[in-house]
Amino acid sequence: MNAQEIFDKVAAHLLAQGIRSNMRCDGVTQCLYRGPAGTCCAVGVLIEDDLADTGDRLGLSVWALANRADSPQWMRDHVLLLKSLQCVHDVQPPNRWAIALRIVAGEHELEVNFV
Repeated sequence: MNAQEIFDKVAAHLLAQGIRSNMRCDGVTQCLYRGPAGTCCAVGVLIEDDLADTGDRLGLSVWALANRADSPQWMRDHVLLLKSLQCVHDVQPPNRWAIALRIVAGEHELEVNFV
């Protein structure tokens, strides 16, 4: 997967989903790669189902996830883009995702293929 394909898939997913993939645990909200009701975060939507369902990725940072031996090479190659996209999901409110995604696209010299 190249950078443009990653960006397009994540942008389409986040904008269609329109909510964060997270849960409350002990009064703290934690973002999840795969969350309740089939939600996925920016990176979670890119993780193959057979890898996501093992549960051993919970709590891993994007950097740690990308550098696992069983993670695909494209994750390591594009970890900075993945971190930027994850930040959009984790930090920005959903109603600002389109703007934040445009900024990420500019920073990574990618095309914006959504309205």
